[in-house]
Amino acid sequence: MDPKTRWDYCPVEEVSCGEPPLLLIRGTSVTIEWPYNYATSIARYSCSTLADIKSVSSCPVTRCLQGGSWTTANISCSGKECYDPSKETYTGSVTCTQTGITCQRWDSNYPHTPRIFEGRSDLGNRCVLATYKRPWCYTVDPAVDWDFCPVDECS
Repeated sequence: MDPKTRWDYCPVEEVSCGEPPLLLIRGTSVTIEWPYNYATSIARYSCSTLADIKSVSSCPVTRCLQGGSWTTANISCSGKECYDPSKETYTGSVTCTQTGITCQRWDSNYPHTPRIFEGRSDLGNRCVLATYKRPWCYTVDPAVDWDFCPVDECS
């Protein structure tokens, strides 16, 4: 409102959750990348090795909440949990974005109307590799239309 001040920073209180919780998976070691994508409020878990096992629905990202606790995260150590950009394939089961937002089902029009794969109930709310060069999904957050998923490129 001050005509002499074009803009200024808003006072935002930073929430601290401490370190993200450990995630234990029998038979493999799990590493934590924290901060993830330069955000101290987000951490990502990954498996030290990927096995030739069935992929299970997972969200390897945890977020620090306003109350000072971390969201629940889980990972799938399946060899399908990576994508091949040269073949444009991803057949894993990650169901959240790189910021930890849950993916919207592809057969749902709320809160966003899918422009591809519309009505595909077989995809559930898994990330897909289509249109972009990385897996992505629409989100259940009305303010965030879509985002990339926390899936690594296959080595």
